[in-house]
Amino acid sequence: MGGKGSVSHSIFELMYLFIFNLFYSSINTEFKKLRGRNCLKNRKILMILVITFMLLILGVGLFFLIKGDNYDLKNISVIDSDAKDFSEDIVFDGNHYKISDPIFEEENNLFISLNDLKEVIPIEITENNNEMKISHNGESILYNDKVIQNSNANENEVQQYRIKNEIIYIPERHIEKYLGVEVTYFYDSKTKTVALTSRKEQQLEKIDQQLGSTIFIEKNNVQTEKFEPRNGLYLGGYVIQDEYINASMNTFNEITNKQHASYFRYVGYGKPFPEEWVENVKSVGGFPQIAWEPNNGLDEVIDDDYLREFAKSAKEAGVPILLRYASEMNGTWLNIQETQSSI
Repeated sequence: MGGKGSVSHSIFELMYLFIFNLFYSSINTEFKKLRGRNCLKNRKILMILVITFMLLILGVGLFFLIKGDNYDLKNISVIDSDAKDFSEDIVFDGNHYKISDPIFEEENNLFISLNDLKEVIPIEITENNNEMKISHNGESILYNDKVIQNSNANENEVQQYRIKNEIIYIPERHIEKYLGVEVTYFYDSKTKTVALTSRKEQQLEKIDQQLGSTIFIEKNNVQTEKFEPRNGLYLGGYVIQDEYINASMNTFNEITNKQHASYFRYVGYGKPFPEEWVENVKSVGGFPQIAWEPNNGLDEVIDDDYLREFAKSAKEAGVPILLRYASEMNGTWLNIQETQSSI
């Protein structure tokens, strides 16, 4: 990598070699002087010089090594001049929401529906005849007949909120200027997101922020997979081996006070489709998830009567089935890994 850090390392290395050669030359000269002299005193002097030399080299080396590392840490922000701000290239942490109403742009402003805005940030809305006031943490926007009424509004900025399909949309300029909430727009084919950062978060260094306080993901532009819920998730359970409730899905729902959406079980490849268990799952209002395991290796999985009969029975069950095929393929407790090259 380029930058000051690597240059400094090179300088430290050159200085280290210079000092090494200087001391080495001194000791070599002294050694030549003492050569051939059978003098115990002189040998002791030579030994002291050698030890001193070694300690100095060790100390100087450690000093420059530590000094160099500290320099790199101190100047890490300039090591790679082509580096981008990380916050533009990652999905933020923080609270995440899928918004209900499509966002749009007009007059170089992003418009966010008032319904979605109040789901994400704590705002208070008061309406009186044609007036509407939106307040957040002591700051507010005032509209009259849709037109901004704040005293510090100017004629060069967007003047009105919008109404589309009977939905009120607030321009990002008003959200930022009058509510103090920073709006960062990452609306592209990769992210399609909007980050809202509170005034408190804005005052923190980027490394201390929650990497953007909120993420919007526009529902109408996020394609879901088959049976994927538009909101929330499927909560399921594995109770078939729970002896304390006699593997009862009804009892499990009662104890947890939750109507679980799905139940799970393992079925070894070659075993028949678990029709009775599937019917039990349906009777408690759930759908089955089956871990279908070719425990004898993948070579046994072929297009034959067993495979077709299993598929036919699954279709006749009349309920969506989540099929977890050949899972845990890298586990040593299964034979799948022996044939995983054929996956």
